[in-house]
Amino acid sequence: MNANEALTQIAGARAHAMPWQHVAMIVGNVQDAGTWAPRFSSPTQWLDAAAGASGYTPNVLRRMVTLREFLRRSNLLPEGTANGLSAGAIPLGSLELLKRWHDIAPDQAAGALDKVIDGSLKYRELKRLYDAELTNSVNGSAGAVFSGGDAPLYFRRYKFNFVDPDAVAIGRSGLSLKFAIGFEFRRIGRYLAKGQYNKILAELSFASSFFRSYWLVVPRSSELAIKISRDLAKLECFSMGVAEFDEDSKELKVRASPSTEPVPDRTRGTLDSILRQGIPDA
Repeated sequence: MNANEALTQIAGARAHAMPWQHVAMIVGNVQDAGTWAPRFSSPTQWLDAAAGASGYTPNVLRRMVTLREFLRRSNLLPEGTANGLSAGAIPLGSLELLKRWHDIAPDQAAGALDKVIDGSLKYRELKRLYDAELTNSVNGSAGAVFSGGDAPLYFRRYKFNFVDPDAVAIGRSGLSLKFAIGFEFRRIGRYLAKGQYNKILAELSFASSFFRSYWLVVPRSSELAIKISRDLAKLECFSMGVAEFDEDSKELKVRASPSTEPVPDRTRGTLDSILRQGIPDA
């Protein structure tokens, strides 16, 4: 299918409530096959044109394509129908959380799926359960460097050209890298000048594009975690997570959890850099 045919097929997709998986299939196939090239100079231009035709924003189309690819290669929700319900009937936000949950606890995510499908598990409760699981995962990952966990956390082990995370967690499959998660620990005071605050937001937004997820961890005493979480959401920086660390109780509280892949996605260069620098015990 060429780009012109694809644009015709997805014209008015949002207004006509076309199943999102069908839209994602068309957009993704053109993107993967490179059939956008005769008409457009880059995949970004193709995605902008697809957004204009479909009525969705480029960011939403990216989310759709990412989720369809996940459904295609996972057993969490077979493409087409599951338990008599079209996968397209599940809200994108819930499906993205299930995808994230599946990355860290596949069995639990699969168990939650049935409840999402029958409507007994709404987004807010799903997010609460996911955040709790994520907190446990992050709390447990610090010692995994020496214990051989699924995503060991390395403090100040890796250097990158454009970003400087304090720690990186690495997900592996054999000798292959699956993902990298960045962590930044900041001691931010309660009050910041507007220029300082905006600079921090800009730095976080930029850094997050180099990792599948990027976490900001601040002392609970700073009282800024909630504000930062809200402002990152306004900037559509949904691959960011924000957590507070209580230095007295040593507890970690998640204020916002990553829910999408980074946009733009610069993670390939990060993984290549990690491979060049080497992985302990790989």
